[in-house]
Amino acid sequence: MEVGRALEQVSFSVGLEPEEALRLVLKPIPKPSPGHAIVRMIISVINPVDITFIKECRLSSFSGAIPGSEGVGIVHDVGEGVTGFQVGERVVPVIYWDYFVGKGQGAWQDFIEIAETDLISLPESVTDEAASLFIISPWTVFGLLKDLAIPRGEFLLQTAGGSVIGRLVIQLAKHWGVKTISLIRREELRQELLDLGSDEVINSSKEDVLARVLDITQGRRAFAGIDMIAGMSTKVVASAVRDYGNVYVYGMISSQDVVVAAHDLMRKVNVTFWNLTRYLKSKERKQDLLATLPGLFENKVLTPLVANKVQFSHYKKALLESMASGRSGKVLLLH
Repeated sequence: MEVGRALEQVSFSVGLEPEEALRLVLKPIPKPSPGHAIVRMIISVINPVDITFIKECRLSSFSGAIPGSEGVGIVHDVGEGVTGFQVGERVVPVIYWDYFVGKGQGAWQDFIEIAETDLISLPESVTDEAASLFIISPWTVFGLLKDLAIPRGEFLLQTAGGSVIGRLVIQLAKHWGVKTISLIRREELRQELLDLGSDEVINSSKEDVLARVLDITQGRRAFAGIDMIAGMSTKVVASAVRDYGNVYVYGMISSQDVVVAAHDLMRKVNVTFWNLTRYLKSKERKQDLLATLPGLFENKVLTPLVANKVQFSHYKKALLESMASGRSGKVLLLH
């Protein structure tokens, strides 16, 4: 019987560190069901959502729960009726919704069964590393900017400019003619983000954000804002967005609460939580995304940042590195 490795969550104690909650196990390689393929993962990604799911025990209702929200692999076997993919073909499996969240069967395993309809093929010129990062962050950035519909030449204000998502926002906004004002807290990121294409960079730990935005925009404020931090960070962003402008909160790094000044509500600044899952409920939006993003990867308009690549068996080292403060880029697990 052929087997593959998997990182199974064996402890569901709230607060337990992820590297202590997982165990490397062997599991049989499944036979594909009709309409499904067995994908041999070659790279899987450690995303913040994976860490959150482990720490908050969100997979506790599943037997043999395996985290992991995205990655890239090779078709190992195909079931009856599969016509769009062949054994040996590289694919990006859409794992997050139906498998990781829906079944507790994520990307942190050598072999996973995926429906043919949940497989994506990318051009060969896209590297394996970039392909492994095709879904979570790029789809989020694409959806955020599409929903905000910022006119060319107008400014988008964003927090966490040095993050993987922040950098992708800079790249896609520049490609679409939208100017970016990126907030940072570490001064060493300033020139790096300017070189990447951010029009302006503000160190929110040292500078008055509203004053700088008013100066940059000649008193008009930013057209819209996005915030992955929440808490007081949202208050800062909302203050620097135009009357009737939109602020999308799409993460909660610092707080489960959002703070907005009454004055900015009086200015009709609209603050709402933006969610990728909700965005993808529109079939037309998903089709637009899938038609557009592969070309942006192929032409290197979007280049997700990788911090390090670690062998799968050294998962504890990889998890610790992924959670280290000040890290830029994603940590990848090599199978």
